[in-house]
Amino acid sequence: MSHSRDWQAKLQMVKPQFTYYYHSAVAKSQRNIQVIRHIQTNKAPPAFSNYSQAVAVPRAGELIYVSGQVGITIDGILAKGEEAQHEQIWHNILGLLEAEGVGAGDIIEITGYITKQSGVPVFRQIRDKMLDGAKPASSLVIVSGLADPEWLAEISAIAFKPT
Repeated sequence: MSHSRDWQAKLQMVKPQFTYYYHSAVAKSQRNIQVIRHIQTNKAPPAFSNYSQAVAVPRAGELIYVSGQVGITIDGILAKGEEAQHEQIWHNILGLLEAEGVGAGDIIEITGYITKQSGVPVFRQIRDKMLDGAKPASSLVIVSGLADPEWLAEISAIAFKPT
């Protein structure tokens, strides 16, 4: 059996187990189309909101790790209120990614930390708005506090930039 047929046979064995959703994102830099494969399977619980159970990305490229961002402006001013902090966090994340020539559609994973259980709907609503339809893998953790007691949320991200 040829190498190509081996691959096809393996794909046929795996294919019934998974339903793949494909999402193509083209960054503003007019680079090649990036294919991010969203994985959904009945072998794990379904996503609880607007995110992917898992995400697969091509190997040719680089990963950009965005450190945890908080709701502070570039002038060092903390945004007032929970929603404002979440929006500022996303402006910070997207600004960092823009500096590398990628955008929201290139994010493959986010991890959020919030200080109140009641903040879950705010986290989800603003995440969904700022990601504009992109569905990276997403985790959310409720913590007793962050490094500064005035910070209500912190979000880190990983994005993929094709080479």
